[in-house]
Amino acid sequence: MEKRYYEVLIAFDPAVAAADGEALLSRLQAAVAEAKGEIRAIEKLGVRRLSFRVKGKTDANFVLLTTHMPTAAVPAVEQVLRMHEGVIRYMTTRLDPSLLMPSQESRPAAPPAAPAAPAA
Repeated sequence: MEKRYYEVLIAFDPAVAAADGEALLSRLQAAVAEAKGEIRAIEKLGVRRLSFRVKGKTDANFVLLTTHMPTAAVPAVEQVLRMHEGVIRYMTTRLDPSLLMPSQESRPAAPPAAPAAPAA
Protein backbone atom coordinates (compact mmCIF):
# COMPACT_ATOMS: atom_id res chain seq x y z
CA MET A 1 0.00 0.00 0.00
CA GLU A 2 1.44 3.35 -1.05
CA LYS A 3 1.78 6.06 1.59
CA ARG A 4 1.30 9.70 0.75
CA TYR A 5 1.65 12.97 2.58
CA TYR A 6 -1.53 14.78 3.63
CA GLU A 7 -2.37 17.95 5.50
CA VAL A 8 -5.55 17.95 7.55
CA LEU A 9 -6.81 21.38 8.60
CA ILE A 10 -9.37 21.23 11.39
CA ALA A 11 -11.55 24.13 12.56
CA PHE A 12 -12.82 23.54 16.11
CA ASP A 13 -15.57 25.41 17.89
CA PRO A 14 -13.67 27.75 20.27
CA ALA A 15 -16.14 26.90 23.03
CA VAL A 16 -14.91 23.28 23.01
CA ALA A 17 -12.73 22.52 26.01
CA ALA A 18 -9.02 22.01 25.38
CA ALA A 19 -9.22 18.51 26.88
CA ASP A 20 -11.94 17.58 24.37
CA GLY A 21 -9.76 18.80 21.49
CA GLU A 22 -6.78 16.83 22.81
CA ALA A 23 -8.98 13.73 23.05
CA LEU A 24 -9.94 14.15 19.38
CA LEU A 25 -6.27 14.51 18.38
CA SER A 26 -5.41 11.31 20.23
CA ARG A 27 -8.27 9.49 18.44
CA LEU A 28 -6.93 10.80 15.12
CA GLN A 29 -3.44 9.57 16.00
CA ALA A 30 -4.89 6.15 16.81
CA ALA A 31 -6.80 6.03 13.50
CA VAL A 32 -3.67 6.97 11.54
CA ALA A 33 -1.49 4.49 13.47
CA GLU A 34 -4.04 1.71 12.92
CA ALA A 35 -3.72 2.28 9.16
CA LYS A 36 0.09 2.05 9.50
CA GLY A 37 0.60 5.78 9.02
CA GLU A 38 2.08 8.49 11.18
CA ILE A 39 1.39 12.08 12.11
CA ARG A 40 4.54 14.06 11.33
CA ALA A 41 3.53 17.40 12.83
CA ILE A 42 0.73 19.03 14.81
CA GLU A 43 0.53 22.83 14.52
CA LYS A 44 -1.92 24.63 16.77
CA LEU A 45 -2.70 27.80 14.84
CA GLY A 46 -5.00 29.28 17.47
CA VAL A 47 -8.32 31.08 17.30
CA ARG A 48 -8.97 32.98 14.08
CA ARG A 49 -11.95 34.94 12.78
CA LEU A 50 -13.88 33.24 9.97
CA SER A 51 -14.68 35.25 6.84
CA PHE A 52 -18.30 34.09 7.02
CA ARG A 53 -20.49 32.28 9.52
CA VAL A 54 -20.08 28.51 9.59
CA LYS A 55 -22.65 26.62 11.66
CA GLY A 56 -23.47 29.94 13.34
CA LYS A 57 -19.87 30.55 14.47
CA THR A 58 -17.73 33.57 13.62
CA ASP A 59 -14.47 32.27 15.19
CA ALA A 60 -12.71 28.91 15.09
CA ASN A 61 -9.69 27.31 16.72
CA PHE A 62 -7.48 25.87 13.94
CA VAL A 63 -5.16 22.85 14.08
CA LEU A 64 -3.01 21.67 11.14
CA LEU A 65 -1.87 18.04 11.00
CA THR A 66 0.83 16.84 8.60
CA THR A 67 0.52 13.09 8.08
CA HIS A 68 2.17 10.31 6.10
CA MET A 69 -0.41 7.58 5.63
CA PRO A 70 -1.93 5.22 3.09
CA THR A 71 -4.70 6.58 0.88
CA ALA A 72 -7.11 4.07 2.41
CA ALA A 73 -6.71 5.76 5.81
CA VAL A 74 -8.15 9.10 4.67
CA PRO A 75 -11.83 8.03 4.93
CA ALA A 76 -11.21 6.63 8.45
CA VAL A 77 -9.64 9.92 9.59
CA GLU A 78 -12.46 11.96 8.04
CA GLN A 79 -15.03 9.70 9.73
CA VAL A 80 -13.52 10.52 13.13
CA LEU A 81 -13.75 14.24 12.28
CA ARG A 82 -17.36 13.98 11.07
CA MET A 83 -18.45 12.26 14.29
CA HIS A 84 -17.00 14.91 16.63
CA GLU A 85 -19.47 17.65 17.62
CA GLY A 86 -16.78 20.28 18.20
CA VAL A 87 -15.44 20.18 14.62
CA ILE A 88 -16.90 23.00 12.54
CA ARG A 89 -15.05 22.18 9.30
CA TYR A 90 -12.12 20.10 8.11
CA MET A 91 -10.16 19.80 4.89
CA THR A 92 -7.77 17.03 3.83
CA THR A 93 -5.23 17.93 1.15
CA ARG A 94 -2.72 15.62 -0.53
CA LEU A 95 0.74 17.16 -0.62
CA ASP A 96 3.20 16.96 -3.50
CA PRO A 97 6.32 15.27 -2.07
CA SER A 98 8.61 17.33 -4.31
CA LEU A 99 7.43 20.50 -2.53
CA LEU A 100 8.07 19.23 0.99
CA MET A 101 10.92 20.63 3.01
CA PRO A 102 13.67 18.07 3.57
CA SER A 103 14.02 16.97 7.17
CA GLN A 104 16.93 18.12 9.28
CA GLU A 105 18.60 14.68 9.09
CA SER A 106 18.68 14.58 5.30
CA ARG A 107 20.17 18.06 4.86
CA PRO A 108 23.95 18.31 4.49
CA ALA A 109 25.70 20.10 7.32
CA ALA A 110 26.23 23.80 6.69
CA PRO A 111 29.87 24.82 6.30
CA PRO A 112 31.23 26.78 9.27
CA ALA A 113 30.95 30.54 8.90
CA ALA A 114 34.18 32.41 8.18
CA PRO A 115 35.20 34.86 10.90
CA ALA A 116 34.31 38.44 10.10
CA ALA A 117 37.16 40.67 9.02
CA PRO A 118 37.84 43.57 11.40
CA ALA A 119 36.65 46.95 10.15
CA ALA A 120 39.47 49.24 9.09
